[in-house]
Amino acid sequence: MIIPAFTFFDSLHSAGIVFQTGSPYDGGSTCSQIGCHTGGATIPTVSITATPAFAPGNKYTPGFTYTLNVTGSGSYPKYGFDLEILNSTDPFAALDQGVFGSVGSNCQKMVNAGQPTNVCHLAPSGSGNTATFSFQWTAPVTPDTAFLYCSLLGANFNASNAGDKGKTTSMVLLPDPNAVAALDANIFNLSIFPNPVKDKIHLSYFLDQPGIVSISLYILDGKKAAELLNCSQGQGKQEKDFNRTEDILPGVYFLKISSRDKSVLQKIIVSN
Repeated sequence: MIIPAFTFFDSLHSAGIVFQTGSPYDGGSTCSQIGCHTGGATIPTVSITATPAFAPGNKYTPGFTYTLNVTGSGSYPKYGFDLEILNSTDPFAALDQGVFGSVGSNCQKMVNAGQPTNVCHLAPSGSGNTATFSFQWTAPVTPDTAFLYCSLLGANFNASNAGDKGKTTSMVLLPDPNAVAALDANIFNLSIFPNPVKDKIHLSYFLDQPGIVSISLYILDGKKAAELLNCSQGQGKQEKDFNRTEDILPGVYFLKISSRDKSVLQKIIVSN
């Protein structure tokens, strides 16, 4: 196996770099271990959360689409990261576990044929000594263990690679045996991004037959807050964008999609 990390080397890595997550596939390599981004006084903090949240024990619903959020914080004004989600800890056999989807404006998805996908920063990000990088990940349909590896870098942004510090973290994601049956319920393979929602929401779903499709938002007591769509659509994958209106206030909602006597509910959060 050849790990082509050094072919992507840049003295500042301002646009991110692949195969530096600290994973077994990367030989444990991070940006701090290839001769740059060292000497920082403090270690940054990194947290990884999912929306909707994983079940206790970092358990996922097979086939479900999550928004993963990598947050760096500490004493550094800017942050970068590199992340992989692998199907094995064997450095000679590891490939992607699950599928990476849409990424946030400060991220990029780096795909190399026959090698794991990397999600990394598009540019150093940060405000108030913290930064969050968000992207979509669809868990594997066939229940299996997923190994997440992430290297986060805190940068003092002094136009030099000195005075920076890295932090690696890893997670073992397991299929939730109590949620496997939910696959059949999510007949539309509904994907919502971003979640939490601020100004605009993107929906992706699949219709196995043509028909009238209704999409609505409900508050937690079951009252309809807004109707987003009610029209006839053809068979196949559908992509829809909806702008948030002023009458949709910040809070927790259920999005309901219905077609041909079938329906699915998914919780979403509307932020300020």
